[in-house]
Amino acid sequence: MLTSVFDNSTFSVLCSHFGFSSFCRHLQSWQMTTEGMLRLEDNCLEVAERNELILAPCEVGKSEQSWVYFETKQLIYSRSALKCLRFNPEMEAVDMAECKTDAENHKWKFEPIPAF
Repeated sequence: MLTSVFDNSTFSVLCSHFGFSSFCRHLQSWQMTTEGMLRLEDNCLEVAERNELILAPCEVGKSEQSWVYFETKQLIYSRSALKCLRFNPEMEAVDMAECKTDAENHKWKFEPIPAF
């Protein structure tokens, strides 16, 4: 599970960003694949035009779906946009911005998914 260091919320804040009901905010389990894709079930996080974030079918090797996680800095960097993911508290959504290592709303951590 991917968690925002800023407010300890799960990465599922994207749930509302993509127009899903607030119910699904607690059901999402994002994974970073070995190919550097942020995956949610059969879809991956992709950088579209104007650095907009969308969900799209996963395509290995597609640069717009290529991400790097810097564990020590807790940043998620887009190889195509050359920016980082951040939680935007004003919009209550995830968006892209210049990477800031000292900004808590730019920091993310991966955590094991608890067993039910």
